[in-house]
Amino acid sequence: MGAINHDLTQIDTVIIASDRCLAADSLSIGHDGMPVCSAGMADINAIAMALSAGLKVIIVDGCGCDGLCRCMSWAGAFIVVPKGNPGLAPARQPQSVICLCGEADDMLVMRGQGLLCCPADAAIDVRASAAYVSHCDAGSGCVRDVIEQILRSQGKWEECKRKLLEHKSHVG
Repeated sequence: MGAINHDLTQIDTVIIASDRCLAADSLSIGHDGMPVCSAGMADINAIAMALSAGLKVIIVDGCGCDGLCRCMSWAGAFIVVPKGNPGLAPARQPQSVICLCGEADDMLVMRGQGLLCCPADAAIDVRASAAYVSHCDAGSGCVRDVIEQILRSQGKWEECKRKLLEHKSHVG
């Protein structure tokens, strides 16, 4: 298990491809014939922690999973950008942005946005271009791995973890 070789104290934005980072390489079809995506709880919890720490989280949706995107939007402060939307303007300070993707088409959308990271099972071209390859696969903690490293480097991990546990004890 390695570490991201970058000054993570300056990171204020995380861009995540929903397919092949949040969701694994499988897709279920719902009763209505629409795709149903899933995401690992470790990754979802890490995103909630990133938001509570004040990081901006942008989800690039390429799998057409409206339910997953709605869920993330309701979580607060998520900006959901459809894949292929030229709305991803170049980052003004790419050194403050981490991009997580697993497929070459996501890599093209995120080019020039920030430091490229990917899951262990990302496409070969993405792994070859990434500054950091997580030890975790897509949908199995790669988002958490990266966010945990950011929050730990910023001294926010323990406080965010405490807030998440406190929230969960009140919810259920």
